[in-house]
Amino acid sequence: MRGDALETRARELCAHLLIFPYLPRDKHKDLLLDDDLREEVARRLDAVGMRLAESFYSDYFAVKPVDEIEADIRFDWASNRRLPKAAMALLVVLWARLVMPRRAARDHRVNPDEQNGELFPDPRKVKDYVVKVPKEALLAEYGERFGKSNMLRYLGLLKRLGFIREDRAGRIYEGALLDLLLDGQKLQSEITSGVLRDLLGADGGAPGAPELDLAGEVGDAESPDDIAEVTDEDDEPLLADLTLQDDED
Repeated sequence: MRGDALETRARELCAHLLIFPYLPRDKHKDLLLDDDLREEVARRLDAVGMRLAESFYSDYFAVKPVDEIEADIRFDWASNRRLPKAAMALLVVLWARLVMPRRAARDHRVNPDEQNGELFPDPRKVKDYVVKVPKEALLAEYGERFGKSNMLRYLGLLKRLGFIREDRAGRIYEGALLDLLLDGQKLQSEITSGVLRDLLGADGGAPGAPELDLAGEVGDAESPDDIAEVTDEDDEPLLADLTLQDDED
């Protein structure tokens, strides 16, 4: 793609990336395969302090601030999405429960759902592997730490923002943004080293790992006003509502 066609396509993609929270990669393969187009999109996004967010493990594109902008607390993406600190902690838990196992399956080319290991597993089955955790199981495991009523509100907010999805059976699974807007490499390193093991509920925790004190962020410590901000009954629609898919079976 060259000339005016490249300029037009780059402008169109940048507009979609800035308006919608994510774009499916399979419907925008030119952004994946055309180096000239990617460079033009990157140049245009950089001009407004944004960059393309993508991952080998994800089927979506999104945008996030460039590093120097993201480091400015005024542009913190979590705050601007009205995420309380406890909801951010829950987001880390969900990343570890939903994304890490899928990444491991892709890396080792093994589908954990297959009872009989195959010498040459079908890569399509491995790629399509999705971790689903019953909501009730999450509430039973982490409800005491976060407060069950608050946790339900946080799950609703994260669902609306595109970080998680829920099927009709009440199982929580990965949304489009969960593996794009979080620093997966850093999280995986910290979880593996034990820094976050206490929060994730592993037995014993790592020696010397700091306690993650959520006091003042969960349970009854939050004010009614803070809780009201994260309910699903907000009058103001979120951008993610425009592109979230219908709940799947």
